[in-house]
Amino acid sequence: MPRKTLRTLLFLGSWLLALGSFGQDIIILKNGNKMYCKIVFVDSSSVYYSKPPQKTQMEISRTEIEKYIWTNNPANDTIPGRSKDLFIIGLSGGMAKPISDYASMDASDIKSGLAKTGYIQRASITLMLTKYFGLSGTFMFQKNKLDASPIEELYSRTYNTTFTVSSTYWKSKGLFAGFYLNYPVKTLKGMNVYSDLYVGNPKHELPSVVYTGAPYGAVATVTQHESVMRAFTFYGGLGLSYRIDKLISINLSGHYFYSKPEFINILTTSSTGYYGKDDYEQKITSINLELGLNVIIGRK
Repeated sequence: MPRKTLRTLLFLGSWLLALGSFGQDIIILKNGNKMYCKIVFVDSSSVYYSKPPQKTQMEISRTEIEKYIWTNNPANDTIPGRSKDLFIIGLSGGMAKPISDYASMDASDIKSGLAKTGYIQRASITLMLTKYFGLSGTFMFQKNKLDASPIEELYSRTYNTTFTVSSTYWKSKGLFAGFYLNYPVKTLKGMNVYSDLYVGNPKHELPSVVYTGAPYGAVATVTQHESVMRAFTFYGGLGLSYRIDKLISINLSGHYFYSKPEFINILTTSSTGYYGKDDYEQKITSINLELGLNVIIGRK
């Protein structure tokens, strides 16, 4: 065989081998692009590959990958591009802004909650059943000050004398159960949109209110005592999370809080010896803005 022909065959053979190697593995990105390459190895956060005939090893984050096909994998199958988070532990807190009747400052209206802007604190744990869906539980504490000034103005005007009124806080706390949905924003690496929805039967505390005045000449003090009742409560909303590390993310969310507890046998006493009990129902609604931190425990 002529030497030139032999060189040509060897050259073509080497390129055929290279092309065969080049096409054996596929990485499919979330933007739809496909990369034909040779996958070298994979860890929990990245896929390492080369593009024959070049031997330079390159790395791509698994958050950018929809899936990949690795022919040298022992199972010889298609493997998800992103490992599933197992547990998500979350801590969050922020502003609890009363709305509707709960926020009304009309002391003459029995439905008014006279609630001022307060705060909410939450701790949650989520078990991810799939890459995007999980079951979640959360412990919540919300606190809003009852504004006594509208009551002072109403009583002082009605009885034509000066009243002083002091009050404590509306409080809600307890355990909730629900679900969690999470979906990546493909155009922003590390960014996710999520939604969560919870229901529970927490404790709600009616504030105590102390009235002091002299409507009939003699100074008297009347105290409406605290009362605690449980009631069905809904809590749900939407948020954005950004993964600053493969196991840590920060999030910003907005949630709607709803409950309507009925307080039974609220005790009222006075310095003149009066003693009585009454019932009262209050719709508690608020829009809550939370900032939080999530930590991933275990990946699968």
